[in-house]
Amino acid sequence: MSVYSTERPPDKVTKRKRRRDAWAWLAVLGAPIVWLTHLQLIYSIAWWSYRSGRTWPMHVAVVVSLVLCAMVGWLAWRTHRGLKQDATPDQNEVENERVRLMADMGLWGTALFVLGIFGQWLAVFMVMPTVD
Repeated sequence: MSVYSTERPPDKVTKRKRRRDAWAWLAVLGAPIVWLTHLQLIYSIAWWSYRSGRTWPMHVAVVVSLVLCAMVGWLAWRTHRGLKQDATPDQNEVENERVRLMADMGLWGTALFVLGIFGQWLAVFMVMPTVD
């Protein structure tokens, strides 16, 4: 920022809103991204796991994916809970409702994708030993 700039530096409220919006977007998009990455990784190592008879890398991938999804769920819950704590009368109610909806979508989406990852883990337990 130059000396002659007419732009004001962002104040703390604007920074907090930007950070809250970024967390809300991460809450919505985090679980699907983790699931897609998990799916790609499982498919990538399935052939090697079948040929070598070792399934532990697939179990490690599932556990890491579940931990990452849990972190995204915690982030969504924290974002939703933070709206209640930061509520002031001068805040824009539409903005708060948008972030609350995104946090709720993140929570429900995380629950859905955790179930999907568990379903894929069942396939590793049940199908991989019987492939031979």
